[in-house]
Amino acid sequence: MAGDLIIPDQLPIWVPGSKLMVGALTSQLAVHILRRHARVRFRESGGDGSLTFRQDRAVRVYVQQHLGQTISLNDLAAEAGMSRFHFARRFRSATGTTAHEFVTQQRVKRARAMLERTSTPLPEIARECGFADQPHLTREFRKRVGMTPGAYRTQRR
Repeated sequence: MAGDLIIPDQLPIWVPGSKLMVGALTSQLAVHILRRHARVRFRESGGDGSLTFRQDRAVRVYVQQHLGQTISLNDLAAEAGMSRFHFARRFRSATGTTAHEFVTQQRVKRARAMLERTSTPLPEIARECGFADQPHLTREFRKRVGMTPGAYRTQRR
């Protein structure tokens, strides 16, 4: 029904990235509310407020190994050994982008490689790279590469 609240754990499994995006936005909203309306001071626990080399590497490996699956902010935070709130902030500090955007970039990167090296049909590439369907792949690919996957494949041959 219109107006019903969708809880992140109840999102359809066929929408890769949804849990990750909702988790990231939830974290950002919680921090925003705390900063605006609570008398809370946020302190960094040493370092530059970024991820350590080990944490960064663990997250990147996890993303590559699970790219075709739904990846949540909680999954990535667990790999880094942090709460999702700290992870979201530190990941952005380390990479200059959100975890959701990073995962989408990696999916497009893998799709590009598959388009260049294989003759795999586009719907299968979309599925293997973790996109909901071929139109989702096409939208994200065009946004980042400037052309459709089909045009990219044709140009590379």
